[in-house]
Amino acid sequence: VGITEILPMARYELENGATNTKVVVLWASRTKADTFWHEDIHELKTVYRDRFEMVHLYSRETERKNLEEKGVLQGRIDATLLKEVFETRLSNAGMERDDAKFLVIGTRSMMNMTNQMFTRIGFPMHKHGLLI
Repeated sequence: VGITEILPMARYELENGATNTKVVVLWASRTKADTFWHEDIHELKTVYRDRFEMVHLYSRETERKNLEEKGVLQGRIDATLLKEVFETRLSNAGMERDDAKFLVIGTRSMMNMTNQMFTRIGFPMHKHGLLI
């Protein structure tokens, strides 16, 4: 599961990165019931409230209350969604596009597809990948 790799890396960046580092995690799941580590995520949101954001993307959630929570989107990852999630947050954080770094975790095919989407929206992974 990708979050088991991403969340510790997010914590590391927040604890050891520059003080203006903004970490946004986009976690794509079928439903809220498929998510976990709620206490760890809450802790990061509390300790780093201006620097950490978790965005949930549910593809099959049917519970209305879960879809109405802050930071929840519904659908599947595509270039438009990536642009909406990350460009807006870069701008709001006052970050330059050139400084943005991304880490994509998942199946090989999902990672390749997502990397191509990032390239289409102007973030080629050879330049913006956290780990190259």
